[in-house]
Amino acid sequence: IVITPRAMKVQVDRRAGAPRAMERFDGAWRITIWHGRARPRFEPISHAPPYVQIVPSVRVGSSVTWKALAGLVASRLWNLDRPSAEMRRVAKRICSAGSDMDRARRAYRWVQEHLNQSGSLYDTAAETVARRRGYRLTALRALLGLCGVRSSLVMVMPRHKEADAGAVPDLTPYRYPVLEVGGARKRTFLFPFLREMPFGFLPSMLRGARGVRALGGPVEELVTPPKAGKDAESMALVVRLDETGDALVTVREVLEGWPGIQMRRAIRSLTRRRFMQLFESRRLAAHFPGARLVGKPAIFMDKQRSDRVVLAYRFRAAGFARRLDGRLMIRRSFYAAHLAASFLREGRRTVALQFGAFPEFRFDLKVVGPAGWKVEMSGGSQKAASRWGRVTRRLVTGTKAGRPMVSVQVLRRIPLSWVDPRRYDAFARFARQSDQVEELVIVLAKGDHGAR
Repeated sequence: IVITPRAMKVQVDRRAGAPRAMERFDGAWRITIWHGRARPRFEPISHAPPYVQIVPSVRVGSSVTWKALAGLVASRLWNLDRPSAEMRRVAKRICSAGSDMDRARRAYRWVQEHLNQSGSLYDTAAETVARRRGYRLTALRALLGLCGVRSSLVMVMPRHKEADAGAVPDLTPYRYPVLEVGGARKRTFLFPFLREMPFGFLPSMLRGARGVRALGGPVEELVTPPKAGKDAESMALVVRLDETGDALVTVREVLEGWPGIQMRRAIRSLTRRRFMQLFESRRLAAHFPGARLVGKPAIFMDKQRSDRVVLAYRFRAAGFARRLDGRLMIRRSFYAAHLAASFLREGRRTVALQFGAFPEFRFDLKVVGPAGWKVEMSGGSQKAASRWGRVTRRLVTGTKAGRPMVSVQVLRRIPLSWVDPRRYDAFARFARQSDQVEELVIVLAKGDHGAR
């Protein structure tokens, strides 16, 4: 029940099938009632969307505008970017020449290299620079101002929370502040929360996301660039089998975007010995139980791109292929998404399913069998494609120097997706097909067996 003056204009946002309003008047007052009973009990379910899509609710406001909310943010941030003498010295040293974007890059690099992230948006820039610890974004905004670079504060809502936006403006779901620099033709958004994030990089959930410019420009809704970064993983494995099924595996991993940033942070935060222990016991053992590294991994960190890491290593894996009736059989999924196993836990759903986004993934596998053996069976090329993503597998067999060879390439692209309950069966078919595409079945045998 909401009671308001009769003349007041009321904004109403109904969610998830909330009942319609009933109004009546009592003198100078308007009485608005939303009444609902005998609603089915809400049962927790995995991978559900935000609760506002599920639980019936009503949000009521009056005279709520983005301009008013932006004014509230501006009042709380007033004077926090006031520069100190030390900041002026830094700005004079790093911003003496170059275009606006060049100066912005140098200011961004200085903040990333010299300040540790902590605190909140309401820390003052002077304190952050003096302590070398605090909220980087506030310090960066002040430093850009000293460098003569205009910037705007934009509050961004992560893409998986888009359903929270409704008819009544509300900054609550817009929880991530970013800085906007550049003109209307070429805008760049800065998110300096992790030291490894390159200039203009946004995490996947903030790319193509809705935002509100709250400070430093006209108050308006906008959308962040959908290509402000790219997440990708590339794995290349060469497997050399012996007749017992044991294997020597040579691996080259290329991690870009968010996977590369996470790996670089792990490398920098751990000693080399500890990194190798965790790499072998967690990352390697998760996919190849019992595997043991041969030598030390070679780590290449791109100096031009702080979100790119290349790893090269070798390991021995006992029982990589099963020995069965004189044959060697490989039946497993390598670095698979396991859509069916992860997202088909319920036979049916009454609410939407939300998942993703997965980094773009490329997997290249070359299996070299023992001399004198041949490929008896391989799964061939397959694909699974739908509105929720695409997974393809290409497989080629051959022989080199008397040894059988199987080359496999798997490509996977699965974006952030929502599955309507009415489309759940269609998604289930795609998920099972995807798991089948990612599962490899390779059989090697001695003698003259025809491939099939």
